Amino acid sequence: MNLAAQLARGNARSGLTRTERALDCCHLAKELEKAGEYEAAFDALNEFWQERASIPLTDGLDPQGSAA
Repeated sequence: MNLAAQLARGNARSGLTRTERALDCCHLAKELEKAGEYEAAFDALNEFWQERASIPLTDGLDPQGSAA
């Protein structure tokens, strides 16, 4: 996945709920992981997981979003 596609996808998230954004970020991260882009996959989760040594931020997410 190229950077332009990632940016376009990020801009489209602005109208989504927090749970919808979490699910979208997880989906994008999974696609990047499959492509071998591990650092980009971690970056895709930045809104919810800012440091690798910490737990993800799940406040305000419904159970589906928390589980993603």
